[in-house]
Parts: sequence; structure tokens; C-alpha cells
Amino acid sequence: MFKISVDASAIQAALRRLEVAGEKMPSITAMVLNRVSTRVKQRVVDRLPEQTGLTRYTITKAIKTRRASPGKLRAETYSRGGNISLKFFHPREARGGADATVKGHHVHVSGGFRRAGPQGGRHAVKKLGGHVFTNTDGGKWRGHMRKVKSGVFIPKEMVTGASLDAFNQVVSHDLEAEIAKELSKILGK
Repeated sequence: MFKISVDASAIQAALRRLEVAGEKMPSITAMVLNRVSTRVKQRVVDRLPEQTGLTRYTITKAIKTRRASPGKLRAETYSRGGNISLKFFHPREARGGADATVKGHHVHVSGGFRRAGPQGGRHAVKKLGGHVFTNTDGGKWRGHMRKVKSGVFIPKEMVTGASLDAFNQVVSHDLEAEIAKELSKILGK
């Protein structure tokens, strides 16, 4: 007589581990998304100073993250803001205007100023706040001035060039590996 017996205890144990994994999956996914989002922010902040010409301090203040939760499986790295003032690109007065370095390129603002007073006795004025201005009246100074902007928008810079490459590299390389690692911890028990 030929007899086949099946021990289903191993299958039942595996099913229990899958059930536990299913219950923990939203928490695991949120944890992994937050971990990868933190890495994304670090890499983007590393790349943007060279890409824009802004200081790391300025970029770190501008870029924010929203964390994922088991109920909201979405982690975000974002920035708001518009055209950044030339003040944040280390401007200095030069002959006939002001100079700064924006996106690695020298920029000269003809007629630009950051200080007040006659030539030879120019001094910083608190009211100007370190910004670069130009006289909008032309010729004679009549007190009408315009703040000079750089043309750099941090939200746009985050999705171009080296920062976009850093984002794609972290997400494509780390996200799947992190989820697999966390699942193996649960299923391996």
C-alpha cells in the first residue's frame, strides 16, 4: 500500500506570516517612504548649491518635506517661492553697477547698487537690507528704485539638472530595496 501524508503546518505558518505582513504593510510602507524621502532631500540639497549658486543654508531653509503615515502613503519633498532676489548670490558693488554669480555665471547689473552715499564714502544702509537695486527713473536720482531678481526659482531647479538626477537615482535604487528589506524581516520570522 502506498500512502502519502501532507504536513500543512509549514503552509499555515507561512500564511500567518503573510497575514501579519498584510496588517503591518501600511506602517512599513510609510516608514520606508519617510526614510527614502529624507535621503532624497539630502541629495537634492547637496546638488542645488552648485546648480544655482545659492548657499546650502538658503536651500536647506527653502526645501521642506511632508512625512507619510499609514493613512496617507505619500511622502513629499517640496519648495515654494518665486524669483529669488540677487541678495542671496553674494552681490558686491563694482564699477558702474553690481556683480554676482548666478548658476555659476558672472552677472553684472549695470547701474545696480546695494549701498548709499557719494562715491568714495559709500556705506551700507539698513533700509536696503543688502538687496541690489536699480534706479528706475534713469538719469538723475529721484528715489524710485526696483529690486533686482536673479531669475532662479528653487521649485523649478529641483526638477531639472543634477537635482533631478539625484532624485531619480535615490528613488529607483533605494525604494524597492528598502521595502524588500523590511518585508524580509517580517516574512523571515
